[in-house]
Amino acid sequence: MPQIGVIIPMYNGARYLAETVESVLAQTFADWELVIVDDGSTDGSGAVAAAFAARDPRIRLIRQPNGGVARARNAGLHALGSGCGTVIFLDSDDLWYPDSLQILHQALLDDPQAVGAHGAHRLIDATGQPFPPNRTERLYFGSRCSIASWRPIRVPAQQPTTFAVTAFLNPIVSPGTALLRREPLGLAGGFDQTVSPLEDWDMWIRLTARGYLTYVDRTVLAYRRHTGNASTRSTIMAAASEETRRKHTRSTLLTPEQRTLLEDGRSWVAILLHWIWAQEHWERRRYRTMVGEVWRASRDVGRLYARRASRRWAAQRVWVRR
Repeated sequence: MPQIGVIIPMYNGARYLAETVESVLAQTFADWELVIVDDGSTDGSGAVAAAFAARDPRIRLIRQPNGGVARARNAGLHALGSGCGTVIFLDSDDLWYPDSLQILHQALLDDPQAVGAHGAHRLIDATGQPFPPNRTERLYFGSRCSIASWRPIRVPAQQPTTFAVTAFLNPIVSPGTALLRREPLGLAGGFDQTVSPLEDWDMWIRLTARGYLTYVDRTVLAYRRHTGNASTRSTIMAAASEETRRKHTRSTLLTPEQRTLLEDGRSWVAILLHWIWAQEHWERRRYRTMVGEVWRASRDVGRLYARRASRRWAAQRVWVRR
């Protein structure tokens, strides 16, 4: 049986699908099985996928009515052969480099305790050319930062991605950068479509609550940035981020310390975004609006440290009672 199961969820992806599947076929690590899930496409991408399935016996196509990317990923995971000990989810418009699977597979071999391994990415545009991120994207896309001493710090490349990292921001910009062990992935549960389009971040939170992902400081994915990306809709992303944090801060599956990290991560992200927006208003000479953003950042800092003091006071009361 293949060692790696690859799942590509697809909805109207005819424009990029062939290039994506070719990047799978070009892998130096060839012991894989690919399941393409056609999530009710209407643009002919199903025919493109069927042609690849006829060409290579390692590729299978399953079809289902449109239900969203989370449901499609879950269907692909269910369809994989039982012998696939590791799983990776590749979006239908992204690209791997020829040695991507080899790099991630070796990282898991080198660290048997890790629940998965993930690498870095680079942004490309619709034509495949490098795409420079703006300030907000540099914060959100692949920032490996952790909450330590009540402030965010950048995590060194030699350290793994732990719950403290995923609690701050989504450090895995696309599931195509992460090879996961199937058993802990199954224990974490499937993708939750109620928090779309951050169903992947929701999964990383649940997964790292049980273990860590080893980090490989190598670029393994070309992440295509175009108007069709869910991540370009900032209002939707902000609402999904709030809903995801709210879901987990109420979860009894997390420890009190883990829920605290999520709350603090929420506050620090808001503070950093206010500073980024203040810089942008300064550059555009919108000084009154800039002052408003600085005030909001200062207000959120005050709230964060007030909450910290409240926790300390509560902890002291518990200690005195003992």
